[in-house]
Amino acid sequence: MNGKVVVCALAFCAACSSSTETSGHTKAGSTRPADAAPPTLIFGTGNTQERADASCVAEVRRAEALPLDIYVLFDQSGSMSTPSGAGSRLDAVRAAASDFLNADDSAGIGVGLGYFGNFPIGQTSCNSADYATPAVDIGLLPGQTGALLTSLDGVKPTGETPTGPAIRGACSYVADWDKAHPGRSAALLLLTDGVPEAPISRAQGCDPTLADAVAAATECVTTTGASIYVLGVGPSLDNLNQIAAAGGSGAAYLVDGGDVAAQVLDALDAIRGTALPCGFVIPGAPTGQTLDYAQVNVVQTNDDGTRHPLYNVADATACDAASGGWFYEPANAPERITLCDTSCRAVKAESRNGAIEFALGCQTVTTTR
Repeated sequence: MNGKVVVCALAFCAACSSSTETSGHTKAGSTRPADAAPPTLIFGTGNTQERADASCVAEVRRAEALPLDIYVLFDQSGSMSTPSGAGSRLDAVRAAASDFLNADDSAGIGVGLGYFGNFPIGQTSCNSADYATPAVDIGLLPGQTGALLTSLDGVKPTGETPTGPAIRGACSYVADWDKAHPGRSAALLLLTDGVPEAPISRAQGCDPTLADAVAAATECVTTTGASIYVLGVGPSLDNLNQIAAAGGSGAAYLVDGGDVAAQVLDALDAIRGTALPCGFVIPGAPTGQTLDYAQVNVVQTNDDGTRHPLYNVADATACDAASGGWFYEPANAPERITLCDTSCRAVKAESRNGAIEFALGCQTVTTTR
């Protein structure tokens, strides 16, 4: 997907008022009567206007994706000391991180940093709370670059790889951050060089597994809507694709051999371009009107040009696993529009021209029939 976010005008025949006036703000999540027929969607162009056939044409408003924050969950396990070129894997990743953080294209995004694999071998913690506090809070680039690089410079390869607990802890931080910053949208990047395991700590009751890491990624996406991207550095890491798939990002970015620093930088650049938020700024009201939250519609346009409406639901808990949808956050005082996980994944799966489109001035399509 190329990240295009555009807006189309829609006519909702026999389902919209022909008036160009709205009644002011309407409570988010309001629905049509249960016996109302679903509106027919006609795709057209133009501004809001009265029509004799009682349909309406929505006024065009350009959609705006929320600014992106990336929280990096960094693996500092002992294997990061493995030789790579003139230094270690850790050295290669540091070099790539420096170039990425200082790049002009990274300016304006938020980046934070947390670690796992930071307990001594044999003392690995499987308590997610031990990974919920960031080493560097999310902050805007380039202002946060110095703190991030200083933290990375002080890291030493240390322990084992408790990936599942680390994802749960990082997800807790991201969830709290997201709630406190409704005008932004956060994603999580897992950067690791190994499979989830802690063989020396198993006797102490900490036994991380790939299955647990996949479950943690699924839980995170389900509860927060934040996508999880995975960057693997090292051999035989194809199984990390399972974590990426569960985290809603498709497949892991894998680096093995060659110029590791250059490949890691390429992967980071690719992630920056594809980690598109599934949260959007609520569009401005139609000209001369007050925004009516019950007359906002979200439409998905696929690569082949087909369009279909996404149903409005009350909140994240009402998202349907099959049909997806969208909702206002917070529901009682909307500050943004968020796609359900199923719809978010579907939009990101569109590789070229897929887009989310908004239209104002016609009755919101809901799951109520």
